[in-house]
Amino acid sequence: MTDLRYHLVICPKYRKKITNDYFLKVLNYHLKKEAKRVGFDLIEYSIQEDHIHMHFECGPTEAISTMIGKFKSGLTKELLIAIPPLISSLNKNKAMWSRGYYLSSTGIDSEAVQHYIKNQ
Repeated sequence: MTDLRYHLVICPKYRKKITNDYFLKVLNYHLKKEAKRVGFDLIEYSIQEDHIHMHFECGPTEAISTMIGKFKSGLTKELLIAIPPLISSLNKNKAMWSRGYYLSSTGIDSEAVQHYIKNQ
C-alpha cells in the first residue's frame, strides 16, 4: 500500500497569461484527461492566470519526474490538436510550459494543501 500525494505547480513558458475562456475550457478538459493517462489521480486542481496548481496521488510505477514530463508534453500535444492556431503563439521549440516546476510531497499535510489550492 502506498500513499504518495504531491502538490505540483507548472507555469506556461514565459509566464504567458491563461485568460481566454475557450482555452480555459479546453485546458480544463485535457488536463484531467492527461492526468489520468499518466497515472495521476487528481484530488484538487486550480488553473490560475499564469500557473496551474495540482494536488494528486500516484503509484510508485515510475519516477515522478518522468511522469511529470509525460504529463506536460502530452498536455501540449492534446492542446495543439484541439486548438491548432495555438501553435503560432509558441516558440520555435513548440514549448508551452516552462522547463521547471514546483513539486512537494504532501502526505500528512494533504488537507492543508487541498484547502490552499481550492481557495486560490
